[in-house]
Amino acid sequence: MEPDMVNPFALLQSATEETPEVMKGQSSEVVPAISAADESKEDKNPGSEVKDESAASEAQKVQAVDRMIQTVFLVTVDHENETSDRGMPPRCVYLVETADALKEENGGTWNWLGWDVIDRAIFERILLEDPAFHVINMSSASLSCTVEEQEAGEKEVMRYLLACYRRSVQQSKANKGDLHEYAECCRRVVISNAVTSLLTPELFNGQDLHAQTMTTLLQMFASGEIDHVFNFLLEVVDAVLLDEDLQLADAFVPLLDLLYKQMTENPSLSDARNAAFCAVLELFTRRTSLANILMDHVTPKDHKKAKSYEQTVLGIPLSLSCVPRHQQPTEFFTKPSRATQREHSATQEFLWQPMALLNDRMYEVFKGIFKSSTANKNRLLSWLGNCLHANAGRGKLWSREMQNFGQVYASDAFFMNLGAVMVRFCAPFTAPDSSKILSVDLSYSRLELSSTAGEEEMNDKGVHLRGLPKETCLIKLADDTEGGRNPTASPALPTNPPYKFTTEVFFLAQRCLNLGYHSVLERFNRLNRELHRIQEVYQEMQRLGAAGGSNPAVERLREQMDIAMALFLSLKTALLEPQLIQHSWNLHLATARLLIQLATTDDRTTLRTPSYPLPPGEDGGSAPPCLAYVPEFLAENLTNFLQFLRRFAEQKFEDGAESLGHLMTFIVTFMGSKGRMNNPHLRAKLAEVLEGLIPPKEQSKSIVTSFHREKVFQEHPLLPLVSRSLLSIYVDIEFSGDDHAFEQKFNYRRPMYHILKYLWSLEKHRQSMKEIAAEALLSMEAATAPLFLRFINLLINDAIFMLDEAMDNLKQIKEMQHQRDSGEWRSLRPQDLQQRESTLRTNGSIARFFNVMSNESMNILNFITSEIKTIFVHPVMVDRVAAMFNDFLLKLVGPKMGALKVKNFDEFEFKPGSLVKHICQVYLNLGDNAEFCAAVSRDGRSYSSSLFVRADRVLKKIIAPIEMIEEMTAFEDRVRAMAAKQEEEEETFADAPDEFIDPLTFTLMSDPVTLPSSRTVMDRAVIARHLLSDHTDPFNRSPLTMDEVVTNDELRKKIEAWKQENSKKK
Repeated sequence: MEPDMVNPFALLQSATEETPEVMKGQSSEVVPAISAADESKEDKNPGSEVKDESAASEAQKVQAVDRMIQTVFLVTVDHENETSDRGMPPRCVYLVETADALKEENGGTWNWLGWDVIDRAIFERILLEDPAFHVINMSSASLSCTVEEQEAGEKEVMRYLLACYRRSVQQSKANKGDLHEYAECCRRVVISNAVTSLLTPELFNGQDLHAQTMTTLLQMFASGEIDHVFNFLLEVVDAVLLDEDLQLADAFVPLLDLLYKQMTENPSLSDARNAAFCAVLELFTRRTSLANILMDHVTPKDHKKAKSYEQTVLGIPLSLSCVPRHQQPTEFFTKPSRATQREHSATQEFLWQPMALLNDRMYEVFKGIFKSSTANKNRLLSWLGNCLHANAGRGKLWSREMQNFGQVYASDAFFMNLGAVMVRFCAPFTAPDSSKILSVDLSYSRLELSSTAGEEEMNDKGVHLRGLPKETCLIKLADDTEGGRNPTASPALPTNPPYKFTTEVFFLAQRCLNLGYHSVLERFNRLNRELHRIQEVYQEMQRLGAAGGSNPAVERLREQMDIAMALFLSLKTALLEPQLIQHSWNLHLATARLLIQLATTDDRTTLRTPSYPLPPGEDGGSAPPCLAYVPEFLAENLTNFLQFLRRFAEQKFEDGAESLGHLMTFIVTFMGSKGRMNNPHLRAKLAEVLEGLIPPKEQSKSIVTSFHREKVFQEHPLLPLVSRSLLSIYVDIEFSGDDHAFEQKFNYRRPMYHILKYLWSLEKHRQSMKEIAAEALLSMEAATAPLFLRFINLLINDAIFMLDEAMDNLKQIKEMQHQRDSGEWRSLRPQDLQQRESTLRTNGSIARFFNVMSNESMNILNFITSEIKTIFVHPVMVDRVAAMFNDFLLKLVGPKMGALKVKNFDEFEFKPGSLVKHICQVYLNLGDNAEFCAAVSRDGRSYSSSLFVRADRVLKKIIAPIEMIEEMTAFEDRVRAMAAKQEEEEETFADAPDEFIDPLTFTLMSDPVTLPSSRTVMDRAVIARHLLSDHTDPFNRSPLTMDEVVTNDELRKKIEAWKQENSKKK
């Protein structure tokens, strides 16, 4: 280096300009060389004493500045230790070129560094290729100072400057007055050189200054000293921003590029650097300009490319989870079959720690960006909205079948973590019992952005999430179409832009949960079913004796089970992460309360619990129009989350304490009201949630206490509506309008049977059902059949179908078991044998399901008929009820019972004895009514004199109570007497005119009516029974309701007269 070389990049903050006046212009003139002659002259000079004191003061200041520079920068121009002093660094780098220049400039020896040369001195230091070579001993002692030598000889520029910065800060804090100012000047010199270094890294051959900075950041985070680096770099930022000619991005974008590179090298939840990576991101939120650079870096060039959001420095940390990537093996829970449940639980809890930490860190990053400036807040909202809109397709059922799903859409892990971050932003307005949730404006979902909407339009309206107006809402208005709002219709609901941050965050969080948590739940449930299927196959192999030894097929099956179970445990761990569960619980309960408020009151200031009775809302015309604002996925997120908790985290229900009351209110308000929630499938899911609120049967064996769950069924203000709401959804699911939902309705009704049984055990709810039944008797011929009548009719339909299905499958199973056991299958080809075994397993599953459901339905009919009788013996129902039970009993005790005798009844949940007992009990419940006994006797298809004799033998075989057997004998006598009377009447009226005969049942009419469109005459009870299941004229399929039929009094009188006349003849 030339002696007169100086830093070619002028300091952004001139140290000499900011240095106290006393420190400027240091040179050899400050402390002149004093000879003996000079001294004698000065002694004779009256002012010499004053000059000597001034010179000494200046000399002290020169020495003080030199000591500070040496202490901070570990450099010197003194190779003879003349400047050494107690407390000075023992090792410094000797700056040869600066020392030579000073000597030349000052005409001799000069061993002090000053502010006039500090620029070129530090610049010389950081350009040294091997600083360690120039380290000299500044102490006369020969002590070993290895650490000091390493510090002084630090080669990496950014690490050296950071150390200088730290020393300058330490000196600044430790000193006052001039020394404090000197330390501050040194700090500014450090920052100035750091700016130069980061903006012109090409000056430093063989060094990557940005990589040094990144490495230092990561190492300092590990040692808990990250704040020092943050302060250093933030001062660099502030210095750059003071000069309009400099670009901050040139200094800091390379850091983000390096961060992304390191993040993507081998991303893993178990990487110890993850928290440090997030800390680096947090640095970029500490200044508005840095946050702007970060947003520039993460904003995709094509905002429609769904995967691109995950492939950013914000997206990579969000993609770290125990949830494996699409079609990739799991990182955790390997070989789960070899671990115990306790070990699985330990692994789960271990994984929750880094997941929670990562989400905490990313929440702070997002919060920092939001708070950095309004512009950056809007940019992040836009980033989130575009990400969700671009990934909307991942929520579709068909998307999972795509081979390139993982390349097209962001991963499950990304959306799970993004959801975990977003629900935390909802915490301030979703706290329990807080009314702040009412600040969410649901009209947000109905404001459609134009196709060309840019950042400015979105910011002005406060809407950054596209596509919501196309989402199905809880109810439909007249101008709604299947695909969303009709664009040609005038808007029926007002929108209220600009929307506040609270509203945007609420919808972003909910949409994120819908695309993430909900999607992973569906994947989890499918996997759960697949595991059950694999388990059944394995158990079948064990039964056949093939599971022992080294059977290759069994080994493949075990391997398949391990892979599936590892994925199952990984997904379950992610779904049950405690912080996510708690924040989601608060969000969903607050959402439930918001929807309740919308549905039941106009008050938008304070959350209220509605009282009985609820305001009208049973049909779309009376429901509050504001429910048309509400995207269906808000309720879907809630129900799916609660369904999952019910199965895998039941304790959360009891932990909810008083919140369970709000949950019950939501269920009662929406489950039975198609006017408040149009989708019957979604309302049916609420029944499963309601089942989860039922206290466990055996308290002593359950680890979950049930105080709060018992309380919500005993003391809730809407108790009278619980039973009504349940019966309503039981009926509504029958008419879902979905052609593929016939069998699905049985899955929906399964929890309803359990709920009905529990409600019946509680006096208040039992009384409610009795009141509903009494109401039905007052309107049996109303245009819309009464609720309880429709419920009973469908319950009977289900019972008939389920028992028939169960028995048909049992017959097939018996036949296949016989074929297998007789050796017929031995000659089959392997693929044919596998097909037969699969068919047998399938039939077994179906039989098992319908046998369980048959027992449940019979049990319900049993206890309902014990106290509600009149409606079952009403003319509309009595014949059908009697015929059904006769048919069931005949199948169970008749001569064809042998076809149902499979090898193991318990394997298929087949309990014929229990079914017979239930049926007989219903007979006894209704047997005191003469009309019922008559209906049993006139059932020509199934009733015979031997039917109850066979039933009697079964009751004795299963050791039924003697009282029951005796009562059945008495009932049999009454029916036999009725049968004799019926036979006599049939003979009497055998030649009735055709006009007296019902065209559907071919029986003599007692109350004829005329159908308005086809003009066909039918018996009133027959057409009423038909209309319970089919609201059309049976002869021309035109719409028909019971209030439209016309009483035919003339024909009725003719029939009565004819009967009287024929009775006299007999």
